Amino acid sequence: MADDAISNDLLRAIVENIGAGVFVIDEHGNCLLSNPIADDLLNTLDIKNLSDRSKLSGFYQPDRVTRIPPEQDPFAAAMRAERVDKQEIFVRNAWRPFGGWIRVTITPLVLNHSEKSNRGGIIVIEDITEQKSLAEEVQRSNRDLQQFAYVAAHDLQEPLRSITGFGNLLVKGLEGTKDEKVIDHLDRMMGAAKRMQSLIAALLLYARIDTRAKAPAICNSNELVENVLIDMSALIKDTGVQIEIGILPDVVADSDQISQVFHNLIGNALKYRSEKPKIMITANSNERNHHFCVTDNGIGMEKKYQERVFIIFQRLHNKSQYEGVGIGLALCKKIIENHGGQIWIDSRIGEGTDVHFTLPVIPKGKKYAKA
Repeated sequence: MADDAISNDLLRAIVENIGAGVFVIDEHGNCLLSNPIADDLLNTLDIKNLSDRSKLSGFYQPDRVTRIPPEQDPFAAAMRAERVDKQEIFVRNAWRPFGGWIRVTITPLVLNHSEKSNRGGIIVIEDITEQKSLAEEVQRSNRDLQQFAYVAAHDLQEPLRSITGFGNLLVKGLEGTKDEKVIDHLDRMMGAAKRMQSLIAALLLYARIDTRAKAPAICNSNELVENVLIDMSALIKDTGVQIEIGILPDVVADSDQISQVFHNLIGNALKYRSEKPKIMITANSNERNHHFCVTDNGIGMEKKYQERVFIIFQRLHNKSQYEGVGIGLALCKKIIENHGGQIWIDSRIGEGTDVHFTLPVIPKGKKYAKA
């Protein structure tokens, strides 16, 4: 008996200091054990039998509007000895009028290990209100930033059009002039205006990745690449590049955005090419991800730059050497990460570059339209 008392005291001490709310209930809803955090989170201190939860209403779906029926709430699930893994629930009731977020994990309670019979469940509840609020604030800030970038870039185009328009008139009006200094200043002004237009166009494209994304659909990756190559056929012919394409998997994605990824990666391989350019596009898959690789034999880059190139408007070369505004890989990174994947570079100076990216495998049981 003394050993049992020690075990019970030890168990209660562990539960009360675990750092999360804990309920242990049987199949009838009797609360066998709880700790102060659990009682405080849900105001269950005066409720002895959790099958009677008239005082405990207020479980909602993540939309915060749709109530969870009593037969589906965490206590009912625990009484049925169901297993629940990190379910996020919004709670709002008289005790918490402004509401809060909890994350619920339920493990069946096995009282008879020899028969493996379930008799209720152990409910672990984490208060995630603060981290959800922070996540929502970050999302709001990102949306505001995207809207600001879009509006600012859009509004900047009009004065730039005026500058280039009047600049073109000046160029025509000064035809035949011998004042080289004036011509030089005018050329510099027009060049700066054109670069600014390119930057604004790139910024708009970057902002639209989120605002104009299409619903994911099943895409044939080989078809996407073939269409990109058709669009780039003139450049491919001019460079004499040899392109090899493996058998690529179907993916669930925004077809336009993944096409943009292939376009940018092939474009970079052609821009930074060797004398006899060669590009290979391959893929392999496991249970979770499709792993794509775009390989070239171009000029390559040092290892210290292989993360920096994914930052928007970052350039490794002078604009007089290679055209562009430094947004291609930043676009690729945002698109791939928005699709739940990752992207990285393995490059060697003078030998070439491998750009790797992953996309999730089509979830089993989920149905998608074809792109």
